[in-house]
Amino acid sequence: MKLTYIPITVKLNFDIPIKFDIPPLFVLRSVLGWQLRRLCCIATDAKCQDCKYHKSCVYSYVFETILDKTNQVQQGINRASHPFVFSDDNKVKLYEPIKTYSFKITLIGKAVDYIPYIYAALQKAGSKGLLKNRIPFKVERLLYKSDELLINDEKINTNFSKLIWDKSFATKKSKATEILVQLKSPLRFKSNGKYSTNFTAEQFFSCLERRYKTLFLLYGEGEDISELSYKSDKITISDRNLKWQDSKHYSARQRNVMKLGGAVGNFLLKGNFTEAQLSLLEFSKIFSAGKNTNFGLGQIDYWIR
Repeated sequence: MKLTYIPITVKLNFDIPIKFDIPPLFVLRSVLGWQLRRLCCIATDAKCQDCKYHKSCVYSYVFETILDKTNQVQQGINRASHPFVFSDDNKVKLYEPIKTYSFKITLIGKAVDYIPYIYAALQKAGSKGLLKNRIPFKVERLLYKSDELLINDEKINTNFSKLIWDKSFATKKSKATEILVQLKSPLRFKSNGKYSTNFTAEQFFSCLERRYKTLFLLYGEGEDISELSYKSDKITISDRNLKWQDSKHYSARQRNVMKLGGAVGNFLLKGNFTEAQLSLLEFSKIFSAGKNTNFGLGQIDYWIR
């Protein structure tokens, strides 16, 4: 039960100060996808799901992630969770000028090998510029752990060791009885059939478990995990300090406005926790949780009291 990944910190330097009117990760996701498609697509008139090259196309793998509708991962759905996660420190305030911006892209599974494509697409996006004013930027740093991957503007170091998530799920009790959870960016998942901030501890852990199983089934290696269960008994949420934060994003592919709201804030989990539940929290800290994690949603942190 292994999942290969690498978190890359990217630092951008803008030619002049830039003001974002929507979250920067929304913008970067759009331009990265657009430029990656321009770099990789050799059948521009074909739709990705109908293209005979989609199984070997970097753009299709990273940004379309097409599934057969008879798949065993997300039945009835022909697009899967993408093999990357966006995150940042959420310190950028909208409409305030910034000259530099740093974010993290965590690549998962086979996408780990596509760093040169990601870098090339970001370079192209930088030369074209962002927002209506087309403000150019330069990729100033690509950091993996504390190592700089940029050798020069045209070359990056790809000789690095990959990280592997291989923590097995244990059922023994841990010593933790209280865990403070922070939702750093909107956590978006349905509880009782609707999006809400009023979810239970069991529903929260179910959200984390779905994310875990989905990524492993799509991109992991090893034994079948479909029967694993976290078994959250007698865990409750107290000191709930959550609010709903709305965001919107126009999807050029879908030609409509996507609502990307979710719960932000913090809450306290109380109860007797298993090692499995702690593993789920740690996994979600790295890979985020809920829907639209490739927009920077679902960023989680936690502290054991």
